Amino acid sequence: MVKCCFVPGCNTGYALDVKQQKSIGLKNKKLFKAPKNTELLARWHRAIPRRDKMLTEKCNICELHFEVNDILLFDETILNDGTVNKIKRIRPILKAEAVPSIFPNLPFYLTKQTMNRKPPLKRSINIDKKIYKPSQACLDTVENSHE
Repeated sequence: MVKCCFVPGCNTGYALDVKQQKSIGLKNKKLFKAPKNTELLARWHRAIPRRDKMLTEKCNICELHFEVNDILLFDETILNDGTVNKIKRIRPILKAEAVPSIFPNLPFYLTKQTMNRKPPLKRSINIDKKIYKPSQACLDTVENSHE
């Protein structure tokens, strides 16, 4: 079974992406399984902007969607003399409370759009495909009525 990233817009794990990574000489991105803890799984599901599928324990999320400090690449041990011994892990793991928070290739329909509206006095009215702009006399009466 092919393992692909659950996040919408992410191509990690797809055959074309794996082939491109190999041709460039880069390692494939690591995939992490969704947690078995139901509370943490619910936090992951709320964090990932995907509503067409349910996040289950069998789903995978790639390393691109986690903060750098959420992924453990080294095992650290403190020796008797006080020095820290770092050993690189063969397979990186996530910290216990890590939640995906980075979504760089999110599709347009899932992003929030902010609408910048003009102030009411500068807004024009479209009547029968003709643009109507209030006259200065109308604007003066509106301003005088607010005072």
